[in-house]
Amino acid sequence: MNLSHHGPRSERSGATQVDGKASRLFTRRNVIAFLIAFLVVSYLAQVYQYKSAVQIDPLFTSGCITFVIAIIMASSVEARWQSMLESLHHRDILDKPQVDMVARQYHDGTGRASLIGAIVVALLMMITYSMSGRNHKGVLLAMVVAGSVAGAIIGRMVLYGAFGYYIQHPRSTKNGSGSGPPLRLIPDHPDGLAGTRPIGEFYSFQARLLAIPAIFLAVWWYIIPLQDKVSYTNWREPYIFLFAITIGLEICSFVFPLLSVHNIMCQFKNLRSMKWDEQQGIVIGRYRDQLDKWDNSSAREQMAAEMESIAKIYKEIRNLPTWPVEVRVWRTFAIRNVALLLTLIGQLTMETIPWDKVGSTIRDLG
Repeated sequence: MNLSHHGPRSERSGATQVDGKASRLFTRRNVIAFLIAFLVVSYLAQVYQYKSAVQIDPLFTSGCITFVIAIIMASSVEARWQSMLESLHHRDILDKPQVDMVARQYHDGTGRASLIGAIVVALLMMITYSMSGRNHKGVLLAMVVAGSVAGAIIGRMVLYGAFGYYIQHPRSTKNGSGSGPPLRLIPDHPDGLAGTRPIGEFYSFQARLLAIPAIFLAVWWYIIPLQDKVSYTNWREPYIFLFAITIGLEICSFVFPLLSVHNIMCQFKNLRSMKWDEQQGIVIGRYRDQLDKWDNSSAREQMAAEMESIAKIYKEIRNLPTWPVEVRVWRTFAIRNVALLLTLIGQLTMETIPWDKVGSTIRDLG
């Protein structure tokens, strides 16, 4: 029994060409040109705000630097997506028609997702800025531009997260989308995850990318009360609002895509388990009525060898993983997000609950 359910060799041979039109926006030249223009606009916005060529706003400047770092990291997401699909094809986890179908569905939705994401995040930046009570058009312009670009990237990330949906609900293709389960797991694959490690690595990177703005917002939310020279108090409320949205996006960008892949991997494992039960029943039924009639031991040895082969397959099935990431990755992800959430919740609780009055009340009761 071929547990990995390989397709024909002709489907698996040759390089997989993933449509790269959508990645042209993130060429090295375009990214560098945009970042230079953004930094120039941001600097001019500060000059206009402070009427000085040397004075800078620490909050605004650190935000620009964080944005630049995030954009540099995000410029590789498209290439990582294509690399993931190609790796899954070369490992025979997906056949070529499946890869082409996923690439086509992603490419068809890129423009719409990028536009919606850009509009939503740009509006979110405008709302956030209005919550701060500031009135500097240059800063607002820089935030809207940054929000538009970030939103376009987030829109694409939503499509990346639909990978599990793409392979479970394929569009009809001329060549078909292959037969069998959506994913084919490879028992005892060297990566320790039945060949699905590229999936987990891609979504782990996506979560780390979204963690950058979340960490920036959390750090400044703490720093703002410590500032003496410049008052940023009116930014604390908008920042906690943005932090809640950002941390939610980060969690969703990691958990939901992996959950959909987990369901597919469980489906594969269950199908193989049912096939093993069927194979075992066939072997037992074949020998059951004949064992008592056979005096020589050769038939018994033949059955024992066949049952040993089936037992080996059963062991492979039991050892098949059902997540494309290791427990260590889940632990790191959970620790990072729980730490951010608990510290902020604790700080908010300390600020909103009058603990001094609670203490005095308890002492009076005593």
